[in-house]
Amino acid sequence: MIISVYPTTGKSTIASNYDHIIDLDTKSFNDIKKDYDKWWKIYCDIALELEKQHKIVLIWTDNENVHEYLKTNAKSYHIIIYNKNLKDYVFQKAIERDKIIPRPKTTYYILNKFDIVIDKILNISEKYNIDLYMIEDENYDLKYIIDNNLKETKM
Repeated sequence: MIISVYPTTGKSTIASNYDHIIDLDTKSFNDIKKDYDKWWKIYCDIALELEKQHKIVLIWTDNENVHEYLKTNAKSYHIIIYNKNLKDYVFQKAIERDKIIPRPKTTYYILNKFDIVIDKILNISEKYNIDLYMIEDENYDLKYIIDNNLKETKM
């Protein structure tokens, strides 16, 4: 199963607590991104290989090519995003996280593009018929969402 999960939801935390869950962060691909415009295909192929090894792979992207490729090729592909009504909560989480783990580009992205990105992901989900789970309140449990709300989409 591969899941695109919005930043600040706890991907890294959950992956650090479970051996079968991998947080495949795109920052590992920064050098490739500079020189290769289809870096995302390498990223996707790694995610697909991990899925074949029965891992749950957590990613984040708003790149439409990635969503289309994974919807077509993954055994099971989902998206988890926040409801727009949680904007202030997400902003606070991003600022708090940035104090601990400075990620100025990610924090800027969250603070300045939240509404645009949520709308873009909703459109991508609809366009490619990707299963989407919307986090509706601050009291969510990412592991529970993964275990109880997302199912294998291809057999």
